[in-house]
Amino acid sequence: MRSMLILTSEFVLCRSDRGDGGWSLHAPKSTDENIAAGNAPPLVSGESTMLASDWTRPNDEDYRKAAEALAPWATEIVPCDGGYQAFEAVDDATMWQRQV
Repeated sequence: MRSMLILTSEFVLCRSDRGDGGWSLHAPKSTDENIAAGNAPPLVSGESTMLASDWTRPNDEDYRKAAEALAPWATEIVPCDGGYQAFEAVDDATMWQRQV
């Protein structure tokens, strides 16, 4: 049985410095140097637009995709406070959800 807590606040968010809305999410503890050198590839990336002085992305779906990329072994990824809980077995996810 394997499970992992994935906190969305620990993803490293990079925004394009060109003002074009480009963004990428990298694994926790990725450094600027590793990202710039290509040693910390993006888990998820895309384009964004500005809406009322806020970027529209990354959004919850993007963070979930990043969590899925961090835990490719997981059969179930469940939202929780601060992020996601990844489970190897569906039964473990079901038991965890009953306890929460």
